Amino acid sequence: MKLILNAILMGALACSALAQAQVQTPPKYDAELAKSLGANDNGMRKYVFVVLRTGPNKVPAGQERSEMFAGHMANIQRLANERKLAYAGPLDGVDGARGIFIFAVESIDEARALWLQIPSSSRAKWWRSTIPISVPQA
Repeated sequence: MKLILNAILMGALACSALAQAQVQTPPKYDAELAKSLGANDNGMRKYVFVVLRTGPNKVPAGQERSEMFAGHMANIQRLANERKLAYAGPLDGVDGARGIFIFAVESIDEARALWLQIPSSSRAKWWRSTIPISVPQA
């Protein structure tokens, strides 16, 4: 019985050691991939994370609002196609937080200039909560 318990214990320890070795092995850095994604020499790329909040100029439901959002979505798609916008999505509106933009740019000023190209930027939403971040690319 002791022999069986020892065998089970040794097997469990071996599996645990193997699992830890697999978890602790860092992924291989791919410099070529990182560079193709716009990363610097350290494999990091800058982004600007923005939380958009409801502004003072609410546009009532109707044709003007529909056209505004059609332009908003078209510009989001254009910026994504140009690889200047990594992510855009809605929020639940709690405390006025309406959406998130993550711009793939070097600075807050560059992100703000891109934001101002979007038709709804001046009508319905305020630019708020801007955070520059760097993210590993490969």
